[in-house]
Amino acid sequence: MTPIELSKQEEHLFEVLSGKRFLQMEGLSNEVPFFIYHYAPEDALAIAGSKKRIKNRLANGGIDVREVNLYDLSVEMLKERGVWDRLIALEPEQDKADFRELLQGMLDPQLHLAPAIRAKLAEGDFDVLFLTGIGEVFPYIRSHNVLNNLQSVV
Repeated sequence: MTPIELSKQEEHLFEVLSGKRFLQMEGLSNEVPFFIYHYAPEDALAIAGSKKRIKNRLANGGIDVREVNLYDLSVEMLKERGVWDRLIALEPEQDKADFRELLQGMLDPQLHLAPAIRAKLAEGDFDVLFLTGIGEVFPYIRSHNVLNNLQSVV
C-alpha cells in the first residue's frame, strides 16, 4: 500500500468513525455493527501508525476508543491461568496441529475470549471499540468465531 493510499484510507476511516450516523448506529436493526479493516501483513507497521493517528484524532474530538488486542488478551489469559510458561516450553516439540488444538481449547471464543472481552469493555465508557491483534492469533483463534460470540457480549 502506498503512503497516498494509506492516507486516503485513514481519512475515510476517520470520517466514518467520527460521523453521527456511525456513532448513533443509525439504520441498523438492533444488531451490533462490525466493520472489518483488512490489510496485507507487510503493511502492519504502517497500519499501526495509522490506527494510532485515528485514535488520537477521535480522542481530540471527544470520541473515546477502547482497544482490545486479541494477542495481548490471549497471553494475559494464559498467564493468569498459569499455563503460559508450559506452553512456551511445549511448543517447539509439539506437533503443530496438536498444539493448535490445545490453544483453541484454552482460548475458546465462547467460553474464554468473549467473557474476557466483556470484562475489558466493562472497565469504563467508550464510544468505539477497536478489536486488534487478529492476525497475530491466527490460526489459533478465528476472527469469525470471536465476532459471532461478541454479538451477545457487546
